Amino acid sequence: MFKWKKSSADPVDLSLLARKLIHYRQMRSEFFADEAISAGGWDLLLHLYAAPGDSAPITVSSAARSLGLSNGIVISALERACHFGFAAQGDSPGNWEHIQVSLTPAGRAAMEGYLGKFADNCQPAAA
Repeated sequence: MFKWKKSSADPVDLSLLARKLIHYRQMRSEFFADEAISAGGWDLLLHLYAAPGDSAPITVSSAARSLGLSNGIVISALERACHFGFAAQGDSPGNWEHIQVSLTPAGRAAMEGYLGKFADNCQPAAA
């Protein structure tokens, strides 16, 4: 049976963690319009950024499955991300579920800007 190892480190200050999470969420506004990342938009951008370069093209339906969202939410998020220039959609040989989705260069730059700043803020302070 698997047992969790008990940490000998000091307990985590959950209220401090909550304040940091709020700060990191607010920090996104430096790179993204709030409307662009609302209602599934942030998850979609993370998914597009995290996809390996050699993976199969991402479609509306594959993004929805991966993110646990409905196709409708992904379509809506995609429309907003495209409107703000963070994502692009291709043509579909079939129905709208097969529309290919990709991150634009501006979207990749915004994600790298935010994630880089996030990573810098997550580093422990030097002693």
